[in-house]
Amino acid sequence: MKTASAGTPAVAFRVGKLTESIVPTQTGLLADDYGGFVDSLRTLLGSEALRLELGRAARARASLFSWDDSTVSLGAVLAAGPSVEAVEEAVLEEAEPVVELA
Repeated sequence: MKTASAGTPAVAFRVGKLTESIVPTQTGLLADDYGGFVDSLRTLLGSEALRLELGRAARARASLFSWDDSTVSLGAVLAAGPSVEAVEEAVLEEAEPVVELA
């Protein structure tokens, strides 16, 4: 998102979280293999109009995200989850000794 917020379109492999942060043909180009990556990079480098279009869209999409919103969302998830004590108790119940003491 950092480069998107600067209006930089992306070329990346279609893996992991990249598929969530890049909207194909809108904010960047995603490739399934090396050949597709090279083709996408050539396409983007070869067209100033495409770079500008994808860059504007990337900047607009990045503006929808903020650290403040992320913090609030994470806080809500943590608040809805089990207490620290409940997690510790569950871990201790399932734990097996790593080293047996004599």
